[in-house]
Amino acid sequence: MANTDVNTFIESERERKVKIKEAIQRRKDREGIKIYTGYFNMMKQYLDAGCLMISIARTLPKWMKNLQWCEKLIPSYDLFKDRHNITPEEYTERYRAEHPAKEVVKIVKRLRDDTYYKYGTKYRGIVLCCHESADNFCHRQVVAEECRENGLEVEEFPVVLSPRTLEFKQYLKNKEQAEYKQLELDLEVAKSDN
Repeated sequence: MANTDVNTFIESERERKVKIKEAIQRRKDREGIKIYTGYFNMMKQYLDAGCLMISIARTLPKWMKNLQWCEKLIPSYDLFKDRHNITPEEYTERYRAEHPAKEVVKIVKRLRDDTYYKYGTKYRGIVLCCHESADNFCHRQVVAEECRENGLEVEEFPVVLSPRTLEFKQYLKNKEQAEYKQLELDLEVAKSDN
């Protein structure tokens, strides 16, 4: 009888350890979903990278259908309306007054966790999107900054240029280098003539 109790205990301990390992793995998988910011026109790159787009913009592009939308991170209408008439510092201050950092971090973590619970490991990341391109200031940069300040890693999705764009940039670089060399030669000739 005692031997049966010991075997039952050992088996239950094994099951408990397996459940703990599974829970730890689920947490790693969930927290392994990277969080990015980005803009709508990069949709193809986000999808190619295995990322889920989530809008944090007041409006959606007309060509986008079935996009998840997080209204809790959207700036107020007044702030949206004033965005081009105030400095980035003023905008940041007003956005932070509307959206306290701890609340923003909580919302972003919830978006990440909900993505995991809904899709499992189908997506490698989420991208919090709005209309502004990467070189223009907007509220998604404030969201990312608030998250980073509170220990949650968020970064702008790296822009990958198409091979055609890279070829063109290389062409411009080569042309510039050739023009520079020609200028150096012209200067040397001009010096030797003197």
